[in-house]
Amino acid sequence: MPATISDYLKRNTPRRGGSKGERTVAYGYLVPIDEWEALLPAFGSTVADSKLGTVYLKDYTQEQAPDDDDYVDLELTYTDSPAASSMSSPQDDDEYWLPDTGTYERPLELAPGYQTRWNYDLYQHEDYDDATPAWWGTTGIDTDRSNGTGVQWKWAKESPGDEWKLKEAKTKPGVESYLAPTFKSVYTFYHATQPNVEAVLQIIATLHTPSERFGYDTGNWLVTRIGIDKDGARFQGTVEFTNAIWDTDIYS
Repeated sequence: MPATISDYLKRNTPRRGGSKGERTVAYGYLVPIDEWEALLPAFGSTVADSKLGTVYLKDYTQEQAPDDDDYVDLELTYTDSPAASSMSSPQDDDEYWLPDTGTYERPLELAPGYQTRWNYDLYQHEDYDDATPAWWGTTGIDTDRSNGTGVQWKWAKESPGDEWKLKEAKTKPGVESYLAPTFKSVYTFYHATQPNVEAVLQIIATLHTPSERFGYDTGNWLVTRIGIDKDGARFQGTVEFTNAIWDTDIYS
């Protein structure tokens, strides 16, 4: 018969504690280092404690045994509150969503209220010597301007030639982008098998609409981050969906 965790009981006197509305008991085991994950009972599983009655697996810790590199000290913490067990110990295929906010970088020209003078110099042709035009301080994305007979004004980030003289310097030199606010929907899941995790990794940097958008329905959604951690014998994954004006020709 395969070994179970009870075959490795280390302490004859379990440690008990508690708080308001919840009592806990911790059992310690000395187990082979290559077997502890397989021996770990399912979260929420029950045992009968001599003092507390039926208790539910809530948490565990494991660390290298001090005197033997082949073994680990595995401690299982049980609670007499089923609710506390389910809140702190997600099961296989459990999942939840959380909202978040962030920023992403966009070209300065796409900023609300953009003015060409922010990152372009205004040049005047050498044949003219007029005062700075009023539209210099109000225009958005602008093109070269004519006086009716030829081009008199030119926007440029560097000198367009010897025949052009700088009339007004850019007001935000060196600024070519800005951070736009965005909304994120963050999905966390738990899987026991690696193939399920590998399938999730395939959607990074692609457009996907999350099932939970928290009422935020403008723009489109890009998978901008996937993180995988080990949670005992399970995999914990986090998928970050970022809402913004993503180019659908670039991302698919």
